[in-house]
Amino acid sequence: MTSTTEFAISRGIGSYNQGGTTFSLDRNTAWAWFGDRIYHTSTGGIDATEAIPEPTSLTLSQNYPNPFTTHTTIPYSIAGSGEQQLRIELYDAMGRRVATLYDGTASAGEHVLPFDASGLVPGMYFVRLVTGGKMEVRKMVVVR
Repeated sequence: MTSTTEFAISRGIGSYNQGGTTFSLDRNTAWAWFGDRIYHTSTGGIDATEAIPEPTSLTLSQNYPNPFTTHTTIPYSIAGSGEQQLRIELYDAMGRRVATLYDGTASAGEHVLPFDASGLVPGMYFVRLVTGGKMEVRKMVVVR
């Protein structure tokens, strides 16, 4: 089963648009946040069709505090038993990978990843956790 999300990019940074938040970078380029999905456009509009995600054994919770100045904590959990391969990456608002925060194995259970953002410029970032073909994304904001 698939679902379709259509929206047009509105002008202005951080505008609210049809159930999600749209962040315009210029009149044609933008990132949009809908639930746990990030959409990108370079044409001024998006017609995105994606499969509805299956329930996962992976949970990436919102970092806290958020927004933050230099330090935050990124909580995540893995259901089941044993260890799983996972990767946690940080992306800027332009979609460029800024850093790989963790790349290795983790056991089932709840975990926290402390993060020092003192080397980052203020702005919006996206944390992406990937394991076993499943992915979750959360946005976070660095302020000074």
